[in-house]
Amino acid sequence: MSNDHLSECCGLTLQEYAIKHHLSLDLLVNESDVNCVDDIKNYSLPSDVASQRANIILQALLVTQSFTLEQEYWTLHSDIRRLDELLWYVRELSVFGVQYRQDYIYSSTSHRVVAENKLKVPVVYEHKFPSAEQLELSELFMAVLVAQCGEYLNGYVYLRLPETSTMQRLIAQLRDDYQIRWTKLDSVHAKDKTLYRTESIQDAQRLLLLIEPELAQMPCVCDRYFADTEEAVVSKEL
Repeated sequence: MSNDHLSECCGLTLQEYAIKHHLSLDLLVNESDVNCVDDIKNYSLPSDVASQRANIILQALLVTQSFTLEQEYWTLHSDIRRLDELLWYVRELSVFGVQYRQDYIYSSTSHRVVAENKLKVPVVYEHKFPSAEQLELSELFMAVLVAQCGEYLNGYVYLRLPETSTMQRLIAQLRDDYQIRWTKLDSVHAKDKTLYRTESIQDAQRLLLLIEPELAQMPCVCDRYFADTEEAVVSKEL
């Protein structure tokens, strides 16, 4: 059984199939696919010129340090619950040679095979990446920023951003150009990161109203910010 086979017959990855049928990945994954080293020959860089939209999305992922360097690849890790979001990025960023991978790793802690969901692109393709110096704060850029680094809680938007001059400039620009103010918070869990919260609920509403058209196109993301909270109904039999 393979990801390609499952994708064609039922539109699921191996991990999704395992979860749906309450099976261990150990029973589904071929032994040769565990701890398998990725081959750069499986990647190719299209000759197409990247669109402005693709450039903005990749810029946002790069300046937020969503991609990390792992050997000869830039890699973006995510959770299986956000798989559709990963696949959306693949479609938008295919011009850069970005591919989706579900790798299977033997965990010495659980003594089980676990899956890692990620985007990967060879480092040798980065000459096609957009420059961060040409950065423009657009609605699309802000939507990716919120999708990757943000959380919505009690009417406020929280952003965990890298401690860089670029991020500080963007926070100031949101305040000056869009009247979206931020408060810098202390966080013991934000190593090399700065935790920001919208100064008020009104600031959060201004931000979400501005980027809603873009967030609405991003699977898994829109639900985190706009989904209606289900009402629990309690009944008692008398």
